[in-house]
Order: sequence, then C-alpha cells, then structure tokens
Amino acid sequence: EPLTYYHRKTPVGKVLSSNLFATNRIGIVGLGVGTLSAYGKKGEEMDFFELDPDIAVFVNIFDYLQNSRAKLNFFYDDARLALRKTPLKHYDILVIDAFSGDSVPVHLLTTDAIREYRTHMKDKGLILFHISNRYLDLAPVLFSNAKAVNAFALANRNEAQGPALSPSNWMVLTWDRQINDVLVSELQWKENAADMKKEMLRPWTDKYSNIPSVVIPN
Repeated sequence: EPLTYYHRKTPVGKVLSSNLFATNRIGIVGLGVGTLSAYGKKGEEMDFFELDPDIAVFVNIFDYLQNSRAKLNFFYDDARLALRKTPLKHYDILVIDAFSGDSVPVHLLTTDAIREYRTHMKDKGLILFHISNRYLDLAPVLFSNAKAVNAFALANRNEAQGPALSPSNWMVLTWDRQINDVLVSELQWKENAADMKKEMLRPWTDKYSNIPSVVIPN
C-alpha cells in the first residue's frame, strides 16, 4: 500500500489510480523506496531513473518493487541524460520526484528540461512534479516555466490523512487542453495557484535560476 507523499488520496495517487488517463508507460525520476510502483498494473511498464546506484541496495528493504504488477525498468544516471536514450513520444505520464530535499536539482525543472521531457511524451501525456519542500516554494517557478513553453500548468495538494499519510504538493504540466480540463473538473487541480507576484518570475533555464526568490520565510 503506497504511503507518505504517495498514498491514494494524494494528487499523484488519484491520477495514477484513476481510469481518466493512459498509464501504459510511466517514467519516474527518483526511485526512493519504489513506492509509486505500487500503482503499476499488469501490462504496464514503469521506468525508474535514479542518479545514485547505491539506492538499489537499500530499496530492497521495502517490498514495493517486488509486489508491483507492472514491468519495472531501472536506469542509473542523471535523468536528463538517461531520458535522451529513450524513444520519442514514449511516455503517457512522467513523474519528476527529486525536489524534497534542501538541495534541489534545478536542472530538472528548467525550461530546457521541460522541452526535453515533452519530446518523450505522448500527445495526451502529462508531467507530474512533486514539489513538497520545507524550504522552497517551487510552484511559481513551474507556473512561469510552463508559460514560457506554452504548457498548461495546474497545482494540487493534500493535507495529512493520518499516520504515515503525509501532506504533499504537486504540479502538473500538459500540452493537451482536454487533459487539462479533466484534471480540473474531475480531480480538482487548480490554475494560477501561485501568488500572482511570484508567478511572474523570470523563467528558469539551464543558464539562469534564482533560489533566493523562492525561499519560504521562516
């Protein structure tokens, strides 16, 4: 059973467990303990991209990967480099889950990165960003970046539901208006959830980012 940031009442849990979106091929950047593999169904494939190969030693303490019904594939490399080796228009859903720590890999959320992700997405694909973070509010960055790459952007969050069922913040980008409308009407994702002043941040690129502008005040 998926727990913490990924339980069934989280935004990502509702997307992956619904029948509203194609889920034949899912890419996940950030292995963690493999929790999202619990959503894998027979006939589906999940590709995990993980920078640290030593994670593989510890993830087997948990049984998510062993019990997943999907076919699982693992790529140990920087996600952007590894994704370049996958086919174009390959994924229905791409989950970018690498921003929970106090040192975020900025290169995974720039406009350059998002344009690369798009080439590997199917036409009705969606990209989910897990942006729960105690120190940084990354929503304004992604709203600005989405505008720069002509994508629809939505935000959603959940409160804590009980022991081991954590609150979490997510954003989704898609280039398909119908998918965007379904997220809003069926799963209550929201447009323009960022503070309007912050929403007009200069888009982050591989050559420009500004961490101080998104620090959460204590």
